[in-house]
Parts: sequence; C-alpha cells; structure tokens
Amino acid sequence: MDWFPENGLCLGLYRHPAFQRFVTDCLEETQLYTFDDPLAGVVANIMPEGSSLPWHYDTNEFIVSLLTKKPLSGGEFEYCPDLREPGDEHYDDVKNVLDGQRDKVKTLSLELGDLQIFKGRFSMHRVVEGKGERHTAIFGYAKEPGFIGRVERTQQVHGRVLQAHIDAEQNARSDGLDD
Repeated sequence: MDWFPENGLCLGLYRHPAFQRFVTDCLEETQLYTFDDPLAGVVANIMPEGSSLPWHYDTNEFIVSLLTKKPLSGGEFEYCPDLREPGDEHYDDVKNVLDGQRDKVKTLSLELGDLQIFKGRFSMHRVVEGKGERHTAIFGYAKEPGFIGRVERTQQVHGRVLQAHIDAEQNARSDGLDD
C-alpha cells in the first residue's frame, strides 16, 4: 500500500466513505475499518502469464478485489466456501482439496471490472494459471480498528516488514486460526 500515490484512484476508492458503506452493507456488517497495516490495506496483484496463486487463506476476514486486467484465457478463481471456521482448521478437508478432491471447489470466471467481495479467511482459494497477465487491485477491511498483519505472514506476502508489524506482533488473533 505504501507504493500507491496518496491521492491516487486506488487509495481514494479504498478510503471513500460511500465505497466503505457499500462493502459494509454487502457483507451485512454494522461497521468495517480500513487497515492500519502500512503495506496490506491496498495491494496490486500482478500475475504474469503462466503464473498461478496457490491455495491459501487470507490473513483478514474480508477481501474486496477488482479485476483490472483479465488474462486471455484461464486465470479462474477457485474457492472452497467456509472450509474452516474459528477454532477449527478442518485439516482433513484441506488435505482432500490439496490431494485433488473437487467436491468442495467452486470456480468463478471474473470479467474485467468485476468487483468481488469475499470472506477469504474462512474459504481456501487460489487463482489458476492463465494465458496473458492478470491484474487485480485488492482492498482489505477489518471488523475491528487497528488491524496490522503478523510479521511472518507479512514477510511471506510482501517480502518485507516494517516497524509497525514488529510492534503489533504481540497481539493475538481472536479466531484461533493460522495465518
């Protein structure tokens, strides 16, 4: 997020009260908050041709993504809704998906400009390989103010951490799930 211009379109949309209210209403929440994390509130996901995003869960409960460049083919979003829940990772279900079982897998083909609102902390998901680049702007919101990602996960995702991540490391996650 620290690489986006402060007065640019992405940060403007992310912080705009009407957009936040729209996302909050879609998720049937009372209030959502932008991240205090200096890296993760807004992220550009640039997937070169032939790349994929492996199965994972998100660090935060809600993700909003905007497809800004669609690949020529492929690049579908696959997900397993509610595969885990607070306090229970459902490791057997995860193993089954990783071993190729497809009964819990759903596929979504996004179009250019599609806005996707997704509960990625509980639904394992990935992006399959595509022909041509795939670009997505990703906006993160939290139920509680002050969200900052953990050091290890931030290092994995962004390749660096800042002092804010080190300072926030002592705060335990209330849902008991791994990042």
